[in-house]
Amino acid sequence: KTEYEFLTGNSVKRFPAMVPYVSYFTHSQYSLVSTLKSQGYTCYAMHPYKGSNWNRPTAYKLLGFDHFYTIDDFDTANATYYHSHISDQTNYEKIIDMVNNKKNKDDPLFLFDITMQNHGGYSADDVDRTITVDGLDDYMQNKDDLAVVERYLSLVNLSDQALEYLIDYFKDYDEPTIICMWGDHYPSMPDDFYRYIAGDSLENLPLEEKQKFYSTPFFIWANYDIPEEQDVVTSTNYLSTMLLEQTGLQMTDYNYYLKNLQKDIPALNHFGYLGTDGQYYTWE
Repeated sequence: KTEYEFLTGNSVKRFPAMVPYVSYFTHSQYSLVSTLKSQGYTCYAMHPYKGSNWNRPTAYKLLGFDHFYTIDDFDTANATYYHSHISDQTNYEKIIDMVNNKKNKDDPLFLFDITMQNHGGYSADDVDRTITVDGLDDYMQNKDDLAVVERYLSLVNLSDQALEYLIDYFKDYDEPTIICMWGDHYPSMPDDFYRYIAGDSLENLPLEEKQKFYSTPFFIWANYDIPEEQDVVTSTNYLSTMLLEQTGLQMTDYNYYLKNLQKDIPALNHFGYLGTDGQYYTWE
């Protein structure tokens, strides 16, 4: 869903049970891909796992991607694995290799990458637990549940290190480069952990607090000057328009429509929306 919202700008808020790639992809669809291809970009999708999930091969073809790279395109014998998946470090090394081996150095490239390292679940003892949470071991009585939380946080720490490597590489790169990153959802964690971080059970929380469980961090970074902002709250259907604004590339009428809609509804999802007054509302 978040892939679809980002690439097309369309919100799926009215279809909570619908998977867009499976339900709606029977014809070519306008997207960020077509916007960039019309301006000379080569567009690749990449996912270091098997490519068949969620009808991605068909969806990516209909979105206009030039090629979909899967785990079959990785040197798996020499790859680093965490949690039984291709690591983010190996994933980012592949990105760098693809950028450096373009047919023509000055050709613009859009690469849409879906990482795999931290995919759930976390019950298997398959990663060193390097990250702990102060006080959590006293709060969570089930030590297996505690291990689940610590494994996930340790994986996120490894992702942070890989991301630092990626940004450091492109920081002084001689071609203008922009990186946009966000999460599709938080992992499934033990109920005790949710109560620990929220102070109560999910069903007892007000809407603003509940929304935090369906919100993930994002950033837009560039190796050239762009306006700096912090604590921006948005939703995935606006994110590609926000990204395009930082490139100086031509935007479509639909991008401008979304930009105007964002002034009235800054963020939205299945549960409700953020108002211009900073308050959260249900659709009812």
